[in-house]
Amino acid sequence: MELQKKRFDTRKILHKFLYVCFLVCIIPLLCEGVVRVYSWLFLPKQMKIDSALGWCHASNSQRYRTTEGVKVLVVQNKLGHRGPNYESQTASGKKRVLVLGDSFTEGSHVGEDELFSNIIANTYSNLEVMNAGVGGWSTVQEYLYLKEFGINLHPNLVLLMFYDNDLDENCLSFYPAIGPRPFASIQNGRLVINQYPSPEEWRKYVLPLPFAQELNQYSLAYNFINFRVYQTLRAPYLNRLEYEDVKKVAACPKMEILKKLFQEARQMLTERGILFAVGLVPSKKDAQRGISDLQAPILSLCEAEGIPCLSLLRPLKEEYDKGVKPYWDSDIHWNKIGHRAASEALGPYIQAIFSSGR
Repeated sequence: MELQKKRFDTRKILHKFLYVCFLVCIIPLLCEGVVRVYSWLFLPKQMKIDSALGWCHASNSQRYRTTEGVKVLVVQNKLGHRGPNYESQTASGKKRVLVLGDSFTEGSHVGEDELFSNIIANTYSNLEVMNAGVGGWSTVQEYLYLKEFGINLHPNLVLLMFYDNDLDENCLSFYPAIGPRPFASIQNGRLVINQYPSPEEWRKYVLPLPFAQELNQYSLAYNFINFRVYQTLRAPYLNRLEYEDVKKVAACPKMEILKKLFQEARQMLTERGILFAVGLVPSKKDAQRGISDLQAPILSLCEAEGIPCLSLLRPLKEEYDKGVKPYWDSDIHWNKIGHRAASEALGPYIQAIFSSGR
């Protein structure tokens, strides 16, 4: 009798253990399923983790985004670019421009007809403009994309759009809200790119679960809980942490890294008969003042290297002088007025580069 009771108790314990194991397995799977269905129906994911670039755009994706009450449809084509699907070869009689950059270039705060690259393409019948901007990208990531993918798109001109924070981000091995990313350093006078950095620095910003990097790449439920809940609730602490991490790269040779990136990009393109140029995006504060302490040395760098370089500081300041705002009030990015002003400056600039052949 005693033996039968022990066997019964053992079976009860085993059943409870198996039940707990079942719940531990099934609940995350159910959560994942619910989030995936919700995402598919209402919030398609437009960014994906990429082992070589850190992250990139998903192809053939579209979703509505709202900024300050303005709702726009953001469309990404078969290459993950904003803008139309072009053929593999440039159309007869046209020149192809590949635009690289971060969230300013990506322009996810405005609709298709308001995006500066699309305005330029629609204004100049001789141009095809491919917008390969990706939010959060550094110059290092843009260079790697150009080297590994962009060069195969057969551009006649590569226009690299540079924003102020790129100097710091070229030295950082992660983006807190997204994941690890390639970064650069100077060793013995040479540019060294660490394309596959350790995720340890990034992990301190995210929900601390086992296999966090793998979950970040493959699990929509983890992404949702991490970004929408965990990072939102811990925002003040994480912002302070990010500020301290950015301070750590103060000794990084930022201008030397940028110079080497520009040099290597230009050499790679020149060998293939492709033109290279730079566009400088000012911060909202600098555009309001009409002065940028950061852009002056970059303009000097481009001049010394013989690289065409256009600052958008003046055209954006002129919009403020007219009494209109080219940037959103609650966001650092351009609104449709800023994109129009950028297109009106960059369009003639691109045409002039093709005319001069440099």
